[in-house]
Amino acid sequence: MSFREKLYWARLSVTVLCWGYYFVSFGLAAQGAAIDVPEYQGLFLKIALLSVFLFLGVTAILSVYDRKSARQNEDERDRAIEQHSARISYYVLILGCFLVLSLLFSGFDGFMTFNVLLAVVVIAELIRALLNLVSYRRGY
Repeated sequence: MSFREKLYWARLSVTVLCWGYYFVSFGLAAQGAAIDVPEYQGLFLKIALLSVFLFLGVTAILSVYDRKSARQNEDERDRAIEQHSARISYYVLILGCFLVLSLLFSGFDGFMTFNVLLAVVVIAELIRALLNLVSYRRGY
């Protein structure tokens, strides 16, 4: 497994763990009574920082563990894989943004709209990481 593929696995794992926890927690709270917005704003900041530091930590560990591969530059195949997955995830992101705009114009609650936008961004990132992994496995 190449170093870049390991990084995509790390990105996927950190994203699923951190943001999965946030959205499960938010979804369970949204089923009950009114949502405590300041509590979830704090949780959002904690999860955002946690995901950044976790990914940086995993990247540092992978770089130390596999120094030779970490120093290699991107080749043409890596760039093609990244462009392909970024293009498709961009379309998902744009469609999601149109969904969020329609929610705003329909008078949807601002905090819920923010969470829908956050979910769109996370889904687009998950699609990007999954497409990268599939492309590396297929030998794009």
